[in-house]
Amino acid sequence: MKKHSLLLALFFSCYFGWSQSPVYTAVLNAVHERYPEIQTEQRLIAVNFWSSSDQESREVNKALNKNYNIYKFARLKGGRHGLIAVAVNFSTDPGEAVITVRKDGAKDILTLTGPDLALDSAPFKNAVFDSEGKQVYTNLASGEVFNKINQLLTR
Repeated sequence: MKKHSLLLALFFSCYFGWSQSPVYTAVLNAVHERYPEIQTEQRLIAVNFWSSSDQESREVNKALNKNYNIYKFARLKGGRHGLIAVAVNFSTDPGEAVITVRKDGAKDILTLTGPDLALDSAPFKNAVFDSEGKQVYTNLASGEVFNKINQLLTR
């Protein structure tokens, strides 16, 4: 009886440990809907939940934009075809959010809103997901983004 319980517990921990994050699935679906020309297969997806009043989150947008331009077609661990960067804002005015992102110099980052993801709030500040939906990094500071993505580079 103990063997069966242990085996069952091991099975569930493996199953839930390897499952995709619901945020990853929501972001992936929203990117496919809003940006159908973007190919997401075998790519890392970096997501930043930001607000115009939070300067650090805006700096992360800039860092993700820079990393996107460097690694968009790079061979990375968990994303053989590169990186996609997404900025999600829960502002009531999505047009203002897009203008703010562009004004900050993050012109290549994909922009989404909370309603695009069917989320009411951000579950974390930012995250990087591999192509299978597993979280690689969470809550990176703007100064850490480049080094962490660079560590995923395969040569």
